Amino acid sequence: MITGIVAAWRFATSPLGKGIGVMLILLASHAYAYNAGRGRAEAACNAAALQSQVDALKRDLAAAQASERIAAGLANQARVREETLKERLSNYEQSIAGGEPDICLLGPADVDSLRGLVR
Repeated sequence: MITGIVAAWRFATSPLGKGIGVMLILLASHAYAYNAGRGRAEAACNAAALQSQVDALKRDLAAAQASERIAAGLANQARVREETLKERLSNYEQSIAGGEPDICLLGPADVDSLRGLVR
């Protein structure tokens, strides 16, 4: 066992052993530098991808808020239209309520006023 250690020491201190040692150290430092640079590049790439997702979500939120405003305006218009139609229908019902109870004939003016309710 001692002879193996002595032989390894002699090889390590020989010019060939020193050259191989230097090459191994250079190879290890190169691998470390490559992995460190690769890690930084991946982090930058991930940050860019996340920023892209954040930007897309902001655009989606702005579109949803715009759609909400439009929907609220349309709902308000529908409520106003409904109230107007209910009022016109009520007025029409009152106008024909005073007719003869046995006869239910509608004249041309009545038909036109019925058509005018939904306009």
